[in-house]
Amino acid sequence: MAADTALAFSAPVPVAPVPAATAPSSDSVAAAQPNRGRAGKSPGSSGSAPAFFGIPIKTPESRVVLVLDTSNTMFERKRDGKMYFFDFSVIKQEAINLITGLSDKAFFNVVIYESGSQAYDTQMILADGSAKKLAAEWIRSLDEDPAMTIAKRPGRAETKLLEGKGTRLDTALKQTLGFQPSVVFILTDGEVKRVEEGVFRWLGELRKLKPAAEVHVIQYVTQKTTEEETEILRKIASRGGGKFKTVEAATLSQGPRE
Repeated sequence: MAADTALAFSAPVPVAPVPAATAPSSDSVAAAQPNRGRAGKSPGSSGSAPAFFGIPIKTPESRVVLVLDTSNTMFERKRDGKMYFFDFSVIKQEAINLITGLSDKAFFNVVIYESGSQAYDTQMILADGSAKKLAAEWIRSLDEDPAMTIAKRPGRAETKLLEGKGTRLDTALKQTLGFQPSVVFILTDGEVKRVEEGVFRWLGELRKLKPAAEVHVIQYVTQKTTEEETEILRKIASRGGGKFKTVEAATLSQGPRE
């Protein structure tokens, strides 16, 4: 693992101005598939602030981006000769709950990543009722096949950023920067590539925004997490001025996939 040192930022990435209220285009919503997991409790039902895995959003007018790891190890991992399968729909429901609970003054987007990244839309979306419903449909429709890649996923080319191989959180943060968020939630099982030259670089640029983006990290523990991975994620949250939390992955089963 590379040393914990951020590179100097050399060339800014163009960012779009804060957009007016907009609804996503129809081709940003794929055909929905059944939600196989347990539904979480809807935030806001008791007047509480919207939250993602228990980490709340304090400001109603926030610009929120969810950054979700969709690499193969989020769905299955081999340990001690056995294959474990994880319930990704728990993550989907948490994401839907957060978006549903947002103030109608908030803006949001979702970025998924593995070998590259893909955004729900090319700009931030005003969190009105219809936009929340369309986003929920898109989140539910995300293919949970571990072999699925960003390149193969349905969606417009302009919503995708393809860079190299491996689990590219750096690419996801680079794309996220363009949305000028005030709050970022990263959810990953811990495998992070290109930390020094990528992740910390774009994290630094997110902190330079006015106001600085607050970056929270949730580690979704999928049976094979190392102390080094956890420490890197803690550093990302610390440098991002946010909170760090671990969540045990919900295990569907172990053994051959049916």
